[in-house]
Amino acid sequence: MLKILAIQTKEAQKALSDACGVTYIPTDMAYTIQVDEIDIGIIPFYIKGQEGYIRSVTLKPGIVDFEAQFIGGRGCMNFIDLCGAHDCYLLDPGDGSDKYRLAIALGFKPNNEGKWYMNLRGFFEDPCKHENQ
Repeated sequence: MLKILAIQTKEAQKALSDACGVTYIPTDMAYTIQVDEIDIGIIPFYIKGQEGYIRSVTLKPGIVDFEAQFIGGRGCMNFIDLCGAHDCYLLDPGDGSDKYRLAIALGFKPNNEGKWYMNLRGFFEDPCKHENQ
């Protein structure tokens, strides 16, 4: 069973960051992506004013699960939106052969400054009618 859960301790966040090969930043919040009670990925993020910044949606090396990444990313975006940060940025849109696939699937687009941006205003109210600005 897939679960997206807030990481409760900084020790657990650091350990999962290390296991996934991402930089641990103590001031970040983070979600874990779990499958069958096993941590397979991490989503570190922070909120600054009315802007949310997802650093990455990263799985442990050797694990491929696009759906888990997508659901985890959307869960994190929803939390950011609920906190009142409606301008959301994805700082690491991915790399490799599927470069940008996840970023685009989540709804991010490069803005005029080259940052991967998504306007979350109203998105979770009616995502089928949302226009990403």
